[in-house]
Amino acid sequence: MKNLIVSILKENNIDYVCDTAHNIVGYIPATKNCQSQNILCLQAHYDMVFVSDNNQDAKTAQIIPRIDGEYLKATNTSLGADNCAGLASILALFITKLNGKQLPEQSFEHGAIELLFTADEEVGLAGAKNLSIPLKCQAMINTDCEDFHNIIIGSSGGDRKSYSKTIQLHIIPDNYCKLKLTYNNFIGGHTGFDLQKNRTNVSKMVFRTLNLLNCFILKLDIGQQMNSIPFNADVEIAVKQSDLTVSIDTINSVYKLFTQFSNDKGQLQIQQHILDINQGIIYQDIIELTQLEQGALILHEQYNVPSLSTSLTIVKLIKNHLSFSLLSRSNSALGMQFIQQTLNKLFKNYKQELSQFYNCWEPKPSNLLETVKQVYKDFKITIVHAGYETSYLVQNGIEAVSIGPEIHNPHSVHEELHIGKFIEFTEDLKEIVKEHAK
Repeated sequence: MKNLIVSILKENNIDYVCDTAHNIVGYIPATKNCQSQNILCLQAHYDMVFVSDNNQDAKTAQIIPRIDGEYLKATNTSLGADNCAGLASILALFITKLNGKQLPEQSFEHGAIELLFTADEEVGLAGAKNLSIPLKCQAMINTDCEDFHNIIIGSSGGDRKSYSKTIQLHIIPDNYCKLKLTYNNFIGGHTGFDLQKNRTNVSKMVFRTLNLLNCFILKLDIGQQMNSIPFNADVEIAVKQSDLTVSIDTINSVYKLFTQFSNDKGQLQIQQHILDINQGIIYQDIIELTQLEQGALILHEQYNVPSLSTSLTIVKLIKNHLSFSLLSRSNSALGMQFIQQTLNKLFKNYKQELSQFYNCWEPKPSNLLETVKQVYKDFKITIVHAGYETSYLVQNGIEAVSIGPEIHNPHSVHEELHIGKFIEFTEDLKEIVKEHAK
């Protein structure tokens, strides 16, 4: 993707530089008649969260787009509209050529523009965190908002952690059989934006189930991405032959409990097999994974969004080696402190493999906000329960807002971009750039 962006900038004679973190900064001079001295930065990230419903390898898979009514979607994978739709809107304002073809010229007055395209946003905001190119702008428009005509003025901090532990194996008696549980076709979604949408969290369902069973655990394979609500799982357990009916009833009951008042019902398959292994772990050895509170823990009353959350997003048990990843968020420094203290205490007997921390983006009034309001007219000002690159990029008094087109179900195979609102957003972005230069 980096090479594609660079080739587009080269083809359109836009000056650019790259840094060792694979970030790209382009420079567009002000138009001749523009007197404004304020430099505006237009920013997007070019990586995506890849998930598939047929176990495709992210390194070799292709995104196959398709139009479904008013929406652009992908076939069996996430789409990548987060945040490449915003990136495309930015480029559409300033390029006149694409792959050798002439495009309609967007002729309008604007001040000096910085184009900032960051890498690895979805992995702990790594691109923005490691940006080594000095920015000259006084104001920044981030295009990573996924609700059309929402104006975001603040975002949560986050803490990504991964843990591991070697678990003691126990001998399984002969009077046990194996059950294979397959959870799939749940919606999934973003671990911040989608927490209030009653999405089924498969990891939460699995550990609630294990808490009620008398079983040995043979295998856990839950979730795909650290910042995606788990929508699939493969679980293998061993239960007593005499407990088989009760165990299956319990598994089905927990599934019904989680899905009976939700449209996100997914699928659960239960298969019985002859036990082909004589060792497993017991639930009590990983009880902390049920003791962990998941989902939105506290709500922000003013903006009606979560202000504190934790999501257990990836869990792997292979033989007796357990590894798992979780993502916690808070819109306050106090909340981040609470999360860290809680996790340190709960998982004190686990080896911490990874810790990536980033601060909140605090809401502030600004001239840029007033400009966006003037163009939008019909809008909603809000904060989000998600990590934004502005946490790192808004330094030294830089004003910032985040806006964008309409994207549904990011970080899932149900991701979709509203085509009409994408076009409308691109026009709005042009008007904001024009107004900022006045």
